[in-house]
Amino acid sequence: GGSGRREDMLALVGTFLSALCADTGPKGQLFRKNYGKMAILGALEVLSLNGWRELSSHPAEEFEKVTLSKAMIAFLCVVDDHLELRARFADAEIREKVRDILVAEIRTSGPSTPDLPSERTWAGRDAHLLLSVLTYADV
Repeated sequence: GGSGRREDMLALVGTFLSALCADTGPKGQLFRKNYGKMAILGALEVLSLNGWRELSSHPAEEFEKVTLSKAMIAFLCVVDDHLELRARFADAEIREKVRDILVAEIRTSGPSTPDLPSERTWAGRDAHLLLSVLTYADV
């Protein structure tokens, strides 16, 4: 359906963001300097909106959801390789988004839901953030 095409397109955007962010030349440096925070916030927004979708009874849509989330998480893992961008995760707005994403993952996951590697991102490994997620999510 139309929804799947939108998710495919957003996953492709995540792939392009990863490539731009990973570029070690002047284009990559310019991207990270001028658009890094905006790209991080955009990826987190997509992860948040996508994460709260409960689709366990629709396997095809669940696959699209997971594919999109994995593309955004892959971008955030590339962000981790750049200290100037990693420092953005100290930003309160970004930390709150990461927390929301992790809570959504806990609340909307079922036994058959594929695992998302959110905790592989630098922000997803923050012990204080993880404790606040567990407290908030009532797990």
